[in-house]
Amino acid sequence: MFGAEDRLFNRIAGFARLSPLIPLIAGGRTKVQLVYVGDIAAAIVAVSAGLGKPGTTYELGGPDIICYRKLADQALAWCGRRRWYVSVPYWLGKSAVAATVVLPNRVRPLTVDQMAMFRRPSVVSHNATREQRIFSSLGIERLHTTASIVPQYLERFHPRGQFASYRG
Repeated sequence: MFGAEDRLFNRIAGFARLSPLIPLIAGGRTKVQLVYVGDIAAAIVAVSAGLGKPGTTYELGGPDIICYRKLADQALAWCGRRRWYVSVPYWLGKSAVAATVVLPNRVRPLTVDQMAMFRRPSVVSHNATREQRIFSSLGIERLHTTASIVPQYLERFHPRGQFASYRG
């Protein structure tokens, strides 16, 4: 999920503020189907209103499937920064996460659960689509894209300040 206080785009932008290198677990090839938190809230409302099938597990994914590398490219562009990438093998990332497991989550680079998400794609399955266990079956057709939401909240990471785009 993504939204104004997410730990994905904000973490990439925050890291880019401090470091010339952005680490990409498994080369950033893992695919994700990010979904806006407001769209998830709309789905919860729809299910609460009786639009969902009881006992059914829905797979809710956003409108775009993207790899982490492209996601990082977008985040850097939206916060006005350019950085180099360094590919981190999955096993090395997992070791780093294990070494920092005693630290509070707010200071750890990744949690164990976040690291596990790099193991396989996080996208809506073909079965869920075929069986109509997706947003459209809840009456939600227009989903928010990352490009329609994220640039506004990453603006604060811009090197010339939050309101740089408003100054000539």
